[in-house]
Amino acid sequence: MNLKIHRMKRVKNAKGYIIYRNGKKLKTIKKGKTLKYTDKKVKYKKIYKYYIKSYTKASEGRVKSKKSFTIRVKVCKKKYKKQNVRDITFYSLSHNPMTYGEKEDIDINVWGKYDKKPLIKKVKWYSSNESLATVDSKGVVTVNQKRKNGIVKIYAIAHNGYREYKKIKIVDMMRPTKFEKDVYISKFMDPLLKEHLKDTQDIASYFMYGKPNTKVKYELGTTVEEQLKETPKTEIDENIKKKIYMLVINESYTIEVKGDHIVFSTNEYFTDGYIEYRVAVAFNQKRAESLSYTTYVPCAPRWFYDEVDH
Repeated sequence: MNLKIHRMKRVKNAKGYIIYRNGKKLKTIKKGKTLKYTDKKVKYKKIYKYYIKSYTKASEGRVKSKKSFTIRVKVCKKKYKKQNVRDITFYSLSHNPMTYGEKEDIDINVWGKYDKKPLIKKVKWYSSNESLATVDSKGVVTVNQKRKNGIVKIYAIAHNGYREYKKIKIVDMMRPTKFEKDVYISKFMDPLLKEHLKDTQDIASYFMYGKPNTKVKYELGTTVEEQLKETPKTEIDENIKKKIYMLVINESYTIEVKGDHIVFSTNEYFTDGYIEYRVAVAFNQKRAESLSYTTYVPCAPRWFYDEVDH
């Protein structure tokens, strides 16, 4: 009976590989480009464990790497009720892209050969770039707080070495680079989303990452002494407060932080009423989904626009 070991990943600068079976050296492959090997001395129903070490050459001889992930393979006939894994299917993620500090529980299906039950259903997980996101033993992905953007691959590895991955895009959703062109946004919101966009983004970022779960409202005061009305009084970063002051006093916006989202609004008045223009920024996917079921229209990931007649 023959058992093929493949899907090996080439190691940069490796001169060759040493294959171990059940803890003992099985074969030395002296070419770094060779990524397949067939074990010809195996028996049905028996489980074999394999791992690999790459090596380079130095003046003192071979320098071996740490051992690879250990694979477990059972030599099976088609009639066996349980088979080695032949496929891993990822379910769609509840939100992708993700942003800093968020978590995502990845669900998968593991399939055995010939549509039989897998020999071992449990998989091992790893991240292609832990500076972007990590994954635990249960497949829960956590995006780090280092404010880095990019694409990370989250791998699920079966007992026999079969692996699949899911790409997750990491972006700063508090700082969109563009807004939907087919969403009409009133000129009354132009200062907020154009010349003062960076200030708007800084304020949203601060309340999401720097002071989460805050509830406070900033609006025009009714006296000279209290130009900026703050309800309730809340201690925040002075630089952020200056940006809030500028948007409220100079541009006549009201800013209300509601724990899991923030709303920037302004009004256009008529003789018989007024229109309220609003931009809401969701701090998490749950709030984003709830806003999408209201009159708000998505204009960027986690950013929403709305107009209300009064």
